[in-house]
Amino acid sequence: MIKFLTLCYAFLAMGTTITTAPHDVAYLFAHGLRSNQTQYRLYTRLEKPPFDTFYKTNEPYIIQEPVVSFNFPDSCEYYQATRTSFAQDDEIDALAHAYLDALHVGKKIVLFGLSRGAAAIVNFAGRFHPDAACALVLESPPDCMKNLIATHVKRLHLRYIPHFLIETVPSLMFGKYDKAGLAPIDMIDKINKDMPIILICSLEDSAVFPENTIHLYLKLLEAQFTCAHLLLLNKGGHAQLLWGPQGFTYQIVVHAFYKHYGLPHDEILAQEGEQIFKQTQPTKELVEQALAVQKSFIKELGL
Repeated sequence: MIKFLTLCYAFLAMGTTITTAPHDVAYLFAHGLRSNQTQYRLYTRLEKPPFDTFYKTNEPYIIQEPVVSFNFPDSCEYYQATRTSFAQDDEIDALAHAYLDALHVGKKIVLFGLSRGAAAIVNFAGRFHPDAACALVLESPPDCMKNLIATHVKRLHLRYIPHFLIETVPSLMFGKYDKAGLAPIDMIDKINKDMPIILICSLEDSAVFPENTIHLYLKLLEAQFTCAHLLLLNKGGHAQLLWGPQGFTYQIVVHAFYKHYGLPHDEILAQEGEQIFKQTQPTKELVEQALAVQKSFIKELGL
């Protein structure tokens, strides 16, 4: 908390002023690995092309303006693996600065993250308990790098990989990663237990496997979170869920989630997603069965 307050004071000392009254709700977007802050445009309803004065409407979309986006330290002109901590300290600091920016445009903040960005949001929310955060929308968040690497090893049927090597690989891949540092699975029970959270993942994801995201959901259940949800899709590749075969399902369920918790939403989309949304709080048994048979527990729309 002291570190976060220090960041606050440092930011205010920069002389930033609020020129317009904040909206009721703003969105804070945390991008995935090998991308940058412009990734938010793909998920936002109104997009202004970089060299055009006209806005166009995106379909499908799951976030609306105003949106605050930012670059993680590894995302400059090109991806820099040596500057990546994969959702640990320096990336949490970058997210904290962006959160302060978001407070200038929204009284409440919906935090949306993709993959690494989603992991950073979990770590940020667990460390700093941001008061203005009103919901977390997390697409394909990994539980921790060690488990993610172990799942890759298991999926590849590599039975004889030494345990120490599994722990070493993330540090080789990500220059600033600390194997003793923060991991989302360890931060879950530090988040406000009334926080609305929805996790979205796909059985076809081969970058962040569904079981790694599901570990987070099961930890939420274990910690007795009352507003935790899981949308498990049968189809959709990593970072392509919204444009995959079941992207419309993703869209309508998130809008139903927004409506349920009193957040801005598209009423027509929310109504279409209501019946599926009601199925997004599965028991541990239902989730484990879904993984065993490789078929979602959701029964609607051919899922």
